[in-house]
Amino acid sequence: MPAEADPLQGATLAVVLGSGLGGISESFFVRAQRKFQDVPGLDAACTEGHAGELKLCRVENRPCLFVCGRRHYYEGQPQQIATLVEYLHALGIRRLLLTSAAGSLTTECAPGSLMLTDSLLDFQFRPPTVPAGGGQSPRRVPGLDGKLQAALARAAKRAGVALARGSLACTAGPLYETRSEVIFLKRLGISTVSMSGAAEVAAAGEFGIQIASVVLVTNWATGSSGARLKHADVLDRGRRTADDLKRVIVQLVTDS
Repeated sequence: MPAEADPLQGATLAVVLGSGLGGISESFFVRAQRKFQDVPGLDAACTEGHAGELKLCRVENRPCLFVCGRRHYYEGQPQQIATLVEYLHALGIRRLLLTSAAGSLTTECAPGSLMLTDSLLDFQFRPPTVPAGGGQSPRRVPGLDGKLQAALARAAKRAGVALARGSLACTAGPLYETRSEVIFLKRLGISTVSMSGAAEVAAAGEFGIQIASVVLVTNWATGSSGARLKHADVLDRGRRTADDLKRVIVQLVTDS
């Protein structure tokens, strides 16, 4: 829990910037910032392309909190995902936009495109003691907020940014999905696949935070092309195509 005078307080909207997307925050004036490891219960981010810091920025003269990077389930401390969401709630965050890099399983979401997540299928199989856990079968994660999703769709339209809609599968990682897993996900009608999102959505629901998810499609999923997937390529695609996402975020803040 933050102290009353926490310099990161002031925003009601937070945006989690995923792989290759942290540079979006550098476009705005930073009023205050803090490393993950300076938040009680959190450690530094472990994954390349995730700075692991929070920045309270001024976007169109309105406050917006950017979470540059995230903790992942595969890092071995899944409780820290919920700890971060709890901290955001204590700061006064009431709406949370998750962004992440994802691989595509459908031609409707080609690399370089943005997709608004209509539904999220959880394949992380977390135990009951971990948020969003319980059971040994994949399940759809409740909690995506219809009002925030609609606000994002309007913001994208006003910003002149094409925004596809589809489903996102959240796998455990850190390895990319196999060819067989991709075939299975396609049979389920899944549009994109990533390694983050499910635990954050479930944790946000516990604190009554409205939450939505937008993915930046950085690559074709395993077996969908002849290319071998590399994290460096994912980061590069994210950096090169982040401008559309930034325009949507600016418009969302402006509309708030």
